[in-house]
Amino acid sequence: MQFNYAYQGSSRVQSAAARTSISFSPDTSRDPAWFKGVLRKGVAFREAISALNQVVVSDLRYKPKDRTEYKRWLAERGDLIDWAAVRGQRAAVTDRIRRLNEELSGIDRRSSSRWQPYYQAQQRYFDYLYQKDRDIWYVLDPVITIHPDELFFECFSEDESTYGRLGAGYEVFKD
Repeated sequence: MQFNYAYQGSSRVQSAAARTSISFSPDTSRDPAWFKGVLRKGVAFREAISALNQVVVSDLRYKPKDRTEYKRWLAERGDLIDWAAVRGQRAAVTDRIRRLNEELSGIDRRSSSRWQPYYQAQQRYFDYLYQKDRDIWYVLDPVITIHPDELFFECFSEDESTYGRLGAGYEVFKD
């Protein structure tokens, strides 16, 4: 898989007291597509694009929680738990978890082998971007599509766990 991009400039936002303009730089190696309009529903679009921004900057990687309050509660309840019954159930649960983990490992191996060509191509692409243009390597979002029915903006979160799509019908714009 080979991707060829040629950006004319950088996307930018210009803000003044009376107006704000957003200018997105397209990939000039693609067939021409354009859209120019003035927002009719500015507040609604601002809120929607801000929500999309929250997707881009979100990072849902594991962050350990503060369990101080829980541990205090558990210490208070410790005398009420039948620890003998817990030990009796533990062996059965451990055996079931072991069997499920073995089954899951087999599924993961098959899935990984099927996705391997895609991940290799993706890695080659990211390596290429890292060498040629680190600004693009870091931020590839949003992808903007001009469709006959609407404009839409797509993005992934920083940790790639969340996908966001904002569709804006042409009635959101005037002129």
